[in-house]
Amino acid sequence: MNVTVKQSLFLGPLYPATQKPFCAGQTIRLPFIANGVTPQTTYTVEAFTADNQKYIFQAHAVGDSIDISILRDGSRDPKRNYGMITSFRLVSTNPVMRSPNTYFRVQDEPFMVWAENSARSVPFPSAIRMDYLLQGGGPYELEFINGSRWKGDYPNFWHYQFIKKDTIFKAAALSNYCFRTTDLPAFPLKVEKPADQTPSVFLAFDSGDYCMGDSLEVEAFFNGKFDAGNVFTLAYAKDVLTIFATVESLDLEQRIPFYSYQVPEMTLFGSNTIWPGQAVKLFVRANNTFTPNTAFELSDGSAYVFASPSEGAIMEIEKKPAATTTYTLKAPQSACGTGKVTGSATITVEPRKEKSLTIWSVETAGKQTTCNSDTVTVNFTRDGDPTGTLYTVWLSDSLGENFKALTTLNGFPPVRAVVPADTKAGTSYRIRMTSDDPALQTATMEKLFGIGEYATARVVTPRDLL
Repeated sequence: MNVTVKQSLFLGPLYPATQKPFCAGQTIRLPFIANGVTPQTTYTVEAFTADNQKYIFQAHAVGDSIDISILRDGSRDPKRNYGMITSFRLVSTNPVMRSPNTYFRVQDEPFMVWAENSARSVPFPSAIRMDYLLQGGGPYELEFINGSRWKGDYPNFWHYQFIKKDTIFKAAALSNYCFRTTDLPAFPLKVEKPADQTPSVFLAFDSGDYCMGDSLEVEAFFNGKFDAGNVFTLAYAKDVLTIFATVESLDLEQRIPFYSYQVPEMTLFGSNTIWPGQAVKLFVRANNTFTPNTAFELSDGSAYVFASPSEGAIMEIEKKPAATTTYTLKAPQSACGTGKVTGSATITVEPRKEKSLTIWSVETAGKQTTCNSDTVTVNFTRDGDPTGTLYTVWLSDSLGENFKALTTLNGFPPVRAVVPADTKAGTSYRIRMTSDDPALQTATMEKLFGIGEYATARVVTPRDLL
């Protein structure tokens, strides 16, 4: 009897996103499964950054584990930054196989460089904003000469400083989980006219991640000639996320950005029906604004990072379950506390039917945006003989769930349907199609679908004003 072994390569189990990152200069040992390999099979690891840069690390098998050697980079080249790595996969040769990508964090020694758009001088004694790029992998902690500290998980760091003459800015130390360094560059700052007495006002506070309810200490500095009786006010503009100072009689104002974050609130949705081996997308919605790069997990243990969470932002996750699976979210941990999670997504896996269809897009004739009461055309392709088949278009609610059948104008291609007039504006609608052919698979469009609302008006008569 001949037995054929299906070639496959897997890393596992996945480690949780909240686990501490791996450190450069170490050898990492992870369990793995390799089917169909030979004694001559060799391995490497391909690690990918958010901007699709690729790193190659050496790896070799030790029994049922794989050892991955992550060498220290040390180049301090802004284009080479381990801190931007988000995922990796194991690659084999002889035979050539690739494991699925998995979430991955690695840190090298931190470093800082001047951002290209950073100010380097001011015309007279006043505040200067300096922008830097942090490398090596966060979260970072930056220590200043005066003992104050900044903490953050993102690579873009800005710092205000009031300068009266040419000076040098140099941080005392920069650290992440793996390393701490005091070998940091000095940044020269220049004042073009030190004796200039032009009035200026400057606000300062420790930048970093603040949570709603935190207290904030703001320092105010003045330079130049001010007449007696000037009124100075300090306020927080929530709508533009700034703190601003005003000297009324001089029409002088200074604003500084301020970001406050909330305890994460996230919702999972995307229930669907697929056949074995088919990929499907789940959707995670941020219901408020929380700290960037917040790590979270699904109920199956897979780990992800929400890079830029703001209210209404949606992150897509691709899955390929082998059996019917219901996914939920585990409550994430953040600097502002334990998050709140809602929703679920059930992916039903059923045998593939004789015929299938794929929805590619939904269009409204002559318009880029679809609004309530519009007639839309659903573009799709189908496998199998379509003769005589009638189709029905379904629309979800604004949260991507609870599908309802639309008024379908013609049940055959091209299929057109009417969006209900009472549909509210939203960006998370989903389109689904069914048919009267029992041999045809139900299909849901992979992409989310946005719907706007037409403006409404009411005629007011003099009698209405009485």
